[in-house]
Amino acid sequence: MPVSIEQMLQQLEISGSTTPRASNRNLSIKQMFQNLQISVSAALRSSAKAPQMNLQCPPKQATRQHYGYRIDEPRMLYLESILKSDPTFDHDTFPDPMTYAFEWLLTELRLGQLDFKYCHDPERRPQVPWTDDLQSRAYNDAEVDEDLFVIVVLSVFSDDPESFNARPTQAKIDLLTNLLGSPPQWWVGYPGWC
Repeated sequence: MPVSIEQMLQQLEISGSTTPRASNRNLSIKQMFQNLQISVSAALRSSAKAPQMNLQCPPKQATRQHYGYRIDEPRMLYLESILKSDPTFDHDTFPDPMTYAFEWLLTELRLGQLDFKYCHDPERRPQVPWTDDLQSRAYNDAEVDEDLFVIVVLSVFSDDPESFNARPTQAKIDLLTNLLGSPPQWWVGYPGWC
């Protein structure tokens, strides 16, 4: 993919200072560059030797939990528009919205576990911690959940031991955070969809 991370960050910086956009988006882009304190290329080159990010698994839940980012669709589509403005972009290869931005992040940051996951929206439906007495209450597809509040999360890794042990370096998470404009957090996956 022809656009590098450095070029993307530079394009975001240029467009953030010259393009009239919503004030919260301008702030996040300007803030992103004020907070960016690492060299992008140095972070990626050193990531092979760098230790994994220091993070604890959250308390166990009834379903898989994902560490990642709530999808900000306008921001993802904006990243994609920057990528698609490259003259070498093949518009027939990625016809669906956000797929090219996703593939670009996956490839450029070398995040093999990156995926879209459906998770509970904690702002609209808080989750209770997993306890042994909840274990007997298995998920039932036949039950209808009337209070269904699900969001899409860009998952970097999960609480599954194999996935958690393959988590990326802090430098890669910092780059992804700067590109997406918000910090990652733990999300509880929705049963049957995660």
